[in-house]
Amino acid sequence: MSDLQATLEFSLELCKFYNVDLFQRG
Repeated sequence: MSDLQATLEFSLELCKFYNVDLFQRG
C-alpha cells in the first residue's frame, strides 16, 4: 500500500467517525 493511499484511507475513516459523532449528538 502506498503512503498516499494509507493517508486517504485514514482520512476517510476519520471523516466517517466525525460524521457519526455529529449525527449522534444531533
